[in-house]
Parts: sequence; C-alpha cells; structure tokens
Amino acid sequence: MENSTDEICEILLSKKKLLASAKYADKNGLDASVMPPRKFLEAALESGDQDAFYNLYTWFSEAHPQFFKKADCKYRRHFEEHFK
Repeated sequence: MENSTDEICEILLSKKKLLASAKYADKNGLDASVMPPRKFLEAALESGDQDAFYNLYTWFSEAHPQFFKKADCKYRRHFEEHFK
C-alpha cells in the first residue's frame, strides 16, 4: 500500500497539486521518511506558489518540527524572508 501511496503523491506533485499531495500523504499515513517535507516544500518553491509554500511550511513545521531545526534550513529562511 505504501508504495502506491507515495507514487500517487509523486504524481500529484508533478501535476503541481501540492496541497492535494500533502493532504493525501497525511490522510494515508505516509511516513516523512518516504515523502519528506523537503519534497513538498521544494515543489512549492519551484512552482512559485507562495500561498502553497506558506500553507505547507506552517503545516510541516507543526507536524515535523525536527525537520526545521537545522541552522541552514533554506525553507525556514525563505519563510522568514517572505512572511515575517
């Protein structure tokens, strides 16, 4: 099941359905080691969709705060530069 779930998430990401992909991953209990926050946040940056980036960042920062503790976290820097 997990294999098809991460494939569906990848397909949604490739179609720029960023929030739908994150919701699908969450609903199906996809582990962050399989689909890390980085994949979603990178897709949001590449798309230029600042609303999607904001929503994904805030959700992942609550769901996976350990991901953002690195001092060189470019996603945290982007968030702080554009939304604070």
